[in-house]
Amino acid sequence: EKPIPERSVVLTFDDGRASLYSVAFPLLRRYGFQALSFIIPGLTPETAPATKTYEDFVARRASAADLLAREHSTFPLCSWHEIRVMHESGVIDFQSHTMHHHQACIANTLVDFFHPRFETYFFGNINVPVYRNHGVLDFNRRVALGTPIYRAEPRMAGRPQFFDDEALREATVKFVQENGGAAFFENRNWRKELRAFYRAERPQHSMTRFETPVEQREAILSDLQQSKRAIEERLPGKLVTQLCYPWFMGSPLAVKLAQQAGYRVNYWGIVPQRPSNRAGESLFHVPRLEDYYIFRLPGAGRKRLAAILKAKFQAYAPGFAQHLAQN
Repeated sequence: EKPIPERSVVLTFDDGRASLYSVAFPLLRRYGFQALSFIIPGLTPETAPATKTYEDFVARRASAADLLAREHSTFPLCSWHEIRVMHESGVIDFQSHTMHHHQACIANTLVDFFHPRFETYFFGNINVPVYRNHGVLDFNRRVALGTPIYRAEPRMAGRPQFFDDEALREATVKFVQENGGAAFFENRNWRKELRAFYRAERPQHSMTRFETPVEQREAILSDLQQSKRAIEERLPGKLVTQLCYPWFMGSPLAVKLAQQAGYRVNYWGIVPQRPSNRAGESLFHVPRLEDYYIFRLPGAGRKRLAAILKAKFQAYAPGFAQHLAQN
């Protein structure tokens, strides 16, 4: 333990996106700051195409768009090579964001089908639940058009995982393929037709179940242990003791298993009745605020809360409207 100023801020960056290396890292180094980044070792590539950095922007060798270009490519995350460079600089401390940052189906409740305009959240179908293929969970999330999407939550939220009937899933996928593939979804009534087929097929497929409490504990503990071990093996001298829950959602079970796996600190989003972190409070329920609220800090450029909330609304409204239009 060591003393810190009465009002201190910890900068955290989730996922290990490519802009962590191209933008955040150079700026942190330039201004003498340090930060914490929670990465997803199960999705982190060994290498990735070189990216333009903030130094290139300053030297007018790159535009602002160039610095973010890789996040819109097939390599949106930092590579292990880039992470090692940042780790060795001492500027960024890398910790765990779980092994796969995934969602699990939690009910036999159909909510949609995977389609060309499905909201996949940043990259790699990361917003789509992880399914079994031939009995094995596919963390690469290779999801075919027409796949039934069941009610789901982040794995660490603590609900038992529901395993769907693979044959029923294959039947709906085949139905889409036989009716034009991607072109099938240009039909304004595609959901109605696909739901009707699903309802007709469902009575013939009963190979569904929920994981047992023992399976659930083993799966969550394994994920946390794998993530910790993978980061420590990749980064010389690294000790992983901190965990950030994907989508800010954890659970009493996840906290208990995180402790068992060797974590000493758990980060969330907003924690009810705990707006900030104070000495002596539990390190397993550390709240965080979105980057929008950094403009509430004292100093030049400080903004009123109303202005920040307006900016958030303007940023999220188009995507929300698009989601409503698609459904």
